[in-house]
Amino acid sequence: MNKKSLAKITELLEESLKELARLKLKDKSIRCKYAEYLVAKKLTEYKHEVEILEERGGNRSADIFLPKIGRRVEVKSSCFHDDEWADASFTDGNQIKENRFDYCVWVLFDKKIAKPKHFFVFNKDELKELKKFRKGAGRHKTNNCLLFLAPNLSEFAGYVTPFNIEKKLITHRKQFEDAWKKIV
Repeated sequence: MNKKSLAKITELLEESLKELARLKLKDKSIRCKYAEYLVAKKLTEYKHEVEILEERGGNRSADIFLPKIGRRVEVKSSCFHDDEWADASFTDGNQIKENRFDYCVWVLFDKKIAKPKHFFVFNKDELKELKKFRKGAGRHKTNNCLLFLAPNLSEFAGYVTPFNIEKKLITHRKQFEDAWKKIV
């Protein structure tokens, strides 16, 4: 998909989210699609050719395919919760176990206006430990393979033992935030 089309689609999706926020309504599916198109648009800014939807042909295991380099990018999106925690769900961990992506971009939205606040970029190896099932760690019983972001490391005490990647995300955030150059 070309840069001009991606810009128009992201603009329209952003306007949709703003209108929903004005009405005090949340729509997770629009937010998720917005995140995918926004990441695709950002990747074109780094000179990547992107394929989404049916353009991906047989490369549909992740949200975005980069045909020139043969890489797959999975996009996760979520909002901050009232307690300032956030989580990205890998449901049962099969996306990681079955090697369905090469990179993952977690788009983290502001909790009030559904505006993207952070873009965290990971390679698949950085997320390997997330395939471990942490019983009782999720807000929903069906998705316990989660990546958590807490306000600080001490917040994990008494809740769940943080994975190394969660510790790194808190203590070395710059290694992940807007790390688009990782995608090669």
